Amino acid sequence: MISKKFREDASVIATQRITEGGGSWGIRKFSAGKFRSKYENAFAVYLNELKIKWQFEKFGEPITNETNTKLHYIPDFYLPEYGVYIEISNGMSKRLAHKMYSFKEQNKFGKLIVFDVQHLRDMFDSKFTIYDILGKKKAKK
Repeated sequence: MISKKFREDASVIATQRITEGGGSWGIRKFSAGKFRSKYENAFAVYLNELKIKWQFEKFGEPITNETNTKLHYIPDFYLPEYGVYIEISNGMSKRLAHKMYSFKEQNKFGKLIVFDVQHLRDMFDSKFTIYDILGKKKAKK
């Protein structure tokens, strides 16, 4: 059985690799950059079309999970102009749900918004816009 300390240390190392650009596990090249899924790429294309600045997997924060183990959670996107973190989900696993719950409960970073595949389809079909979710438009200069 893997020790709690080993899991915590491995989580820190993996987070550092990813946020510093060295973690390439599951990363593939798409039209808007390098992402882990086509849904993340589609969301980046959408943000680019709206000229919304974004960062992909740039911030990892330790969270304590339900077994009191410190793990790191890295939301997919950060929108610096809005101070909002975005998670793109292609199906909510129990593990991801626990991480996001812990993230929200422990008030890490700030606001976290989750879009699943259906939300993305509806947004791309103009049933709503990201501005409806953010509650504000980018200030014009």
